[in-house]
Amino acid sequence: MYRALDEAFVKAAYEPLSQSAALEPPPLLLRKAHQPSPYMSNAKDETEFKLWAEADTRQKSFVVQVLHWFHYRPTRLRASWKQEEVLTWELIRAFEILPQSIFLQPLLERIATRSTRAQVAITPLLGRDRVEVTPYPSLGLSGGKRNCKSDIGLGQNGQPTVWIEAKTAKFKESDLRAQLQQQESSMSVLMPDRPTVLVTLLPESRALDTFPNLSWDDVLAALHVCGNEVAASIQSPDLSYGYREMVRELSERIESHPGRKSGWV
Repeated sequence: MYRALDEAFVKAAYEPLSQSAALEPPPLLLRKAHQPSPYMSNAKDETEFKLWAEADTRQKSFVVQVLHWFHYRPTRLRASWKQEEVLTWELIRAFEILPQSIFLQPLLERIATRSTRAQVAITPLLGRDRVEVTPYPSLGLSGGKRNCKSDIGLGQNGQPTVWIEAKTAKFKESDLRAQLQQQESSMSVLMPDRPTVLVTLLPESRALDTFPNLSWDDVLAALHVCGNEVAASIQSPDLSYGYREMVRELSERIESHPGRKSGWV
């Protein structure tokens, strides 16, 4: 029996195949090749934009939001610790998580002293229980500029009336002025009946005379005060650990940031 099988195998192995038979895949493989896998999605239909729009809002945690944002900006992930967008996202999270009464509110008070317009726009936010933090508020433009955004929005009732434009990378003053003027124009269109202000987050040496400025050193000083206040207000090291760790981490990021060594910008 085994000898007969061996002879049949040898015969099949050395018997020449027709061209059509050689190129035709086995019927089982052919069926599998045309059978959609239950684990494969239709890439044409399921774009990131569509998937995000259909996703359960409860799935859009902070980390998921950050990953979704960088999905469209993969080049900004290289040497991520150097990128200003990453540091901006970390500041956004600190504005949301750290007690606003001892971190964000003091910074708003500082900004309010920089100009009359800043004072008018920020006064409604002072003393509130919570200020809404909006990551990268849209300029509301269309066409090729539909993805233009500021960096951080602060406000209430779904309207970020204070926008912050942060820079850690080198820039030309003329380019930044043009960018800020476009943002300021968009704010007036989006919120015509609300007092608004556009703030820069730059080193004092590069601040522009036409826009109120908050420096990274201001943020760093506010973090240190916040850390001390947390330690004094929350006696349990366990309960205060999360706040203290966020203060430590962001403070160290700002202090050791590669851009800081070169004067930021």
